[in-house]
Amino acid sequence: MLSKEILPNETRIFYKSLFKIVLPITLQNLISAAVNSADVIMLSKVGQTSIAAVSLAGQVQFVLLLFFVGLSSGLIMLTAQYWGK
Repeated sequence: MLSKEILPNETRIFYKSLFKIVLPITLQNLISAAVNSADVIMLSKVGQTSIAAVSLAGQVQFVLLLFFVGLSSGLIMLTAQYWGK
């Protein structure tokens, strides 16, 4: 890690703010991956049809996630442009 003398105060504040945003996102993705792995492990005892059903549901969830990320990214850009004026 860089020492405090190298980074200006504004940069340290930015990194602290960034870490506050990135940490919950990282934890959410980690928990989601763990749940999906647990589903596959538990359903491996039941059969391939159950695993295929969970996989299809995961694909639908992923498509919805992509839709919402795209929508929020577009809204963020429009808001930033409006705010910049």
